[in-house]
Amino acid sequence: MSVQSSPTQSESGFPQLLKKPMNALRHSIARRGVIGTVTFLPLAVCRITHRQLRRLSPTRLRSGRADAEFDVQFGVETCREVELRDLHIQSDNLVHGQGFQSTTHPDFRTLMQAIPTDLTNHVFVDLGSGKGRTLMMATEFPFAQIIGVEFARELHDVAERNLSVFSAPWEIRCNDVKSICADATNFEFPASNVVLYMYNPFDRPVMEQVLENIDQSLAQSPRDFLVVYNNPVQGDLFLASSRFDMLESGEDWMIFRSKV
Repeated sequence: MSVQSSPTQSESGFPQLLKKPMNALRHSIARRGVIGTVTFLPLAVCRITHRQLRRLSPTRLRSGRADAEFDVQFGVETCREVELRDLHIQSDNLVHGQGFQSTTHPDFRTLMQAIPTDLTNHVFVDLGSGKGRTLMMATEFPFAQIIGVEFARELHDVAERNLSVFSAPWEIRCNDVKSICADATNFEFPASNVVLYMYNPFDRPVMEQVLENIDQSLAQSPRDFLVVYNNPVQGDLFLASSRFDMLESGEDWMIFRSKV
C-alpha cells in the first residue's frame, strides 16, 4: 500500500490560490515596470472578467465540447488553454497579445462560406494561428496556400506537430500549408489575393501597425484582400479605413474587402 503525504500549506489552500496572480504580477513588473503595471491593472481586470464570463456562457461551454471533440477526432491537441505569460516570447508586443483561443469547426465553416468570392486564387493567412487549428480546417477550402503566423515558439511547435499528424475526413483541397513563427507586425503579406483571418489576436497598437502594413502592401500591389475578423474588438479601425468596405457581418464577426 502506498502512502500519500497530506498537502502542506504551501501546496494547497489560500497560498496556492495566490501563486498564479503573483506570478502574473512579477511578470508584468518585469515587462512594464511598477508604474506601467499599475496603469495596466484596470485593463487586466477587465480582460480576466470578460474571459471568465465567456467561459461560463452556454455558447462557450458548447464550444469547449466541440474543441475536445475536434482534438479526439483528428488526433491533435488544440484546445488546452495557454497563458501567454507562461510562454517564452521574444517580442515587445507580448503585452498586446490576447492569449490563445481556438475557433470551432462549425464557426469556421460559417465564416468561410460567408465569403462571397471564389477562393481558388487566394492565399489564406491566419495572424495569431496558435496551435494551427484554423490551418487544418482551411484545407477544406480551395485556397492557393495556407499560412499561419504565430509569435509564440511553443504554440508554433505544437502547430507543426499537429499539421504533421492531421488526417482530414474531407477532401483536402489545399496541400500547401505552413506555420511561421513571427511577430504579426513583421509579417510580409504575399503579393497574391489574400483572405486574412483573425480571432481578436492582439490589442489596438498591434492592430494599427498590421493595418498600416496592409495599407502599404495594397498601395504597392492592388489586389483582392479580404479580412475575416472574428470577435472584432478593433473592428472600428477597418470601418474607418479608406482601403476597405464591410461586406458581411454577424453577431460577433465582420468581413471586409479591399476597395477596387
